[in-house]
Amino acid sequence: MSDDLSHGQGLHMYCAMTIVMGMPDACSHLMGAHEIRMRLGSISRQRTYQITSNPGFPKPVATLSQGNVWLRDDVEQWICIHRPDARQQTRTPPT
Repeated sequence: MSDDLSHGQGLHMYCAMTIVMGMPDACSHLMGAHEIRMRLGSISRQRTYQITSNPGFPKPVATLSQGNVWLRDDVEQWICIHRPDARQQTRTPPT
């Protein structure tokens, strides 16, 4: 089992446990590629991949079977610096 997979499973288990324990917003501080895509104005999946693969983009905190996840605050900070027009768009509400 790869380190990324085991780390991702641990993160998933942590999120599941916090929801069961009555803390449903514990994972709302995470964003996947789809949320980033919507936050940047419904850009294409290909463009999202290009942006998130760029060395200047924040590193994902985990790799799950559905893909990478990033800390919402890290992504928002990157948007403020690199996409000032997107700052004015409505933020994606945490899910």
